[in-house]
Amino acid sequence: MVWAFYSDWSYLAVAAIVIAVVYAFWRKALLTLTLSVAILFVFAMQIASGELVVIDLGLIHVSGAWSAPWTWITFQFVHAGLSHILLNLVALLFIAPVFEERIGTLRYGVLFFVGGAVGAAGFLVLNLEQGVVLVGASAGISAIFGAYGRLYPRERVQLFLP
Repeated sequence: MVWAFYSDWSYLAVAAIVIAVVYAFWRKALLTLTLSVAILFVFAMQIASGELVVIDLGLIHVSGAWSAPWTWITFQFVHAGLSHILLNLVALLFIAPVFEERIGTLRYGVLFFVGGAVGAAGFLVLNLEQGVVLVGASAGISAIFGAYGRLYPRERVQLFLP
């Protein structure tokens, strides 16, 4: 089976994701921050493209048909709306940088991307009978929170939320 992007926006979004990851490793920057910038960039493209980016990069399962293999990574950069992206970024930016500094960028990146894919697979298994479009970084962020809690169970995390 051959997959192709449907819009030029998708090429730009994938380039932004790749550049964010490469930049983080090349410049020894926090991957959390570069991924957050990539998430915001992809969201801006979603708005500009009229949701074409969601169709091309979201993880889609409809009537036995699957989206392209790269969507197992790219779906984490596409979000359903402003509140969805804000909540994901708040969670990512307030807790993840501390954890990334403790375990290292490579381990953090593997945990984020593999945790996101495993979370997506679990969700899809539970919803195989119905068509779904999976978007958002929630699975990757949950994997980071779970690992943080497992490795540092006595650590207190302060959030500005009541």
